[in-house]
Amino acid sequence: MKRLDKWARRIAVAETLPGFEELVRAGKSFVSYEEAQRLITEHGIRSSTQFYAWKKRASLNVPSAPNRTYGKTWKSWPEFLGTDIPSHLKTIVSYKEAQRLARKHNIQTQRQFNAWKERASLKVPSTPNRMYDKAWKSWPEFFGTDTTPRLKTIVSYKEAQRLVKKHGMKSTKQFRAWKKRASLRIPSHPDSKYARQWRGWGSFFSTGLTVGQTLSSLNPKKGGKQCRKQRSKSS
Repeated sequence: MKRLDKWARRIAVAETLPGFEELVRAGKSFVSYEEAQRLITEHGIRSSTQFYAWKKRASLNVPSAPNRTYGKTWKSWPEFLGTDIPSHLKTIVSYKEAQRLARKHNIQTQRQFNAWKERASLKVPSTPNRMYDKAWKSWPEFFGTDTTPRLKTIVSYKEAQRLVKKHGMKSTKQFRAWKKRASLRIPSHPDSKYARQWRGWGSFFSTGLTVGQTLSSLNPKKGGKQCRKQRSKSS
């Protein structure tokens, strides 16, 4: 009786262990942790997603929840799958190098990048947008798919004034249309960008009009007379 009680207690303890139910259903014991590692390496399993998909097809004695079944032996999925980078190799590459590698492998979307990172064991971080915080601009810029021109600096107020005069700009309407075509380093909103030097659109266009006026804002019939009056007053 004492021996039976002893075995009953052991079974009761075993029932609380992770993977016990799965083991009973299988009717056979699981392979060792090392053997499970060997099998998944042999089948080219590189991620937990691939592992779960493989387990649905395979009838091997590898547990469906190795992280629970192998208890104290378990460290992490990367270590189990053999994708863990050794500590002496964990230094990530620079932003420029990561960018070069992504472009070399023709990665053009975030989805492609994530899939590539699951396969590749390169020293490129999985979240470059966080890891390269200071250098980061955007995913398109990182992949080299951004076609928007990056203008580092804008021209001075005097230079912008010279350019609009050179191109015959005399109204805000003309200026907006011109800015859509031209890739010059002139801000789209010079009135706010050149706030300190700003004296009105008339001054910016060198039309001699009062602050807030442009030729297009004048009455077409009276525009000529108003211009002549302003010129006669200034003389």
